[in-house]
Amino acid sequence: DSPSSHRDVLFPANGRFVMQEMFDIDWIRLRNGRLYEGNGSQTSQWHGEGAPLLAVGDGTVVRAVDGKPEWAPAPFGKAIVRTADDFAGNYVVVRIRRGVYAVYAHVRPGTVRVKVGQRVRTGQRLGELGNSCNTDAPHLHFGIHDGPNPLTSNSLPYEFDRFRFAGVGELQEGSPGQAALAPDIPLTGAPRRMRRTYPLTNAVVNFRSDTAPRR
Repeated sequence: DSPSSHRDVLFPANGRFVMQEMFDIDWIRLRNGRLYEGNGSQTSQWHGEGAPLLAVGDGTVVRAVDGKPEWAPAPFGKAIVRTADDFAGNYVVVRIRRGVYAVYAHVRPGTVRVKVGQRVRTGQRLGELGNSCNTDAPHLHFGIHDGPNPLTSNSLPYEFDRFRFAGVGELQEGSPGQAALAPDIPLTGAPRRMRRTYPLTNAVVNFRSDTAPRR
């Protein structure tokens, strides 16, 4: 498995170093093996844009940020990060048990449906997948952390009950006049069902009817 850029992030926070992204996953939605239609210059052309983001477990909302802008995918737009809180864009953090928090980042502006202090149930809609702030294309940055602040907490390991592995996707650079990533994702590897495990870099997996590669 090729290393993920998330594995290498070491961040100083409050007098210590934290591994804030080690087990976090960037989820990008595919449809018929494609990331987007057209040239990918508009977020609406990407198949993940607007996909519902659902709570992975029961819990209490401890952070809910909305109103930050969404950018056109790279290279047609460039995110501007003015403060540390801009890295996650619009985001939701749910405390699912003591010392364990689910983080959903880069949410589409105007779609956050929850507020701080609200109790949520597994499968409840929290917002929609988007491209807000520090991101090059519509995707969900998701992780389980040991604290409520995504920038100052450690990413924790976790696993999925089940999913179907479709293959390893090859991310390719886009052509001139096209988004930074080419739309087609060629697959290698044998499809198979997986249980109680974690998808590795660039795995393309099926959860029910949705297909998403992990970066």
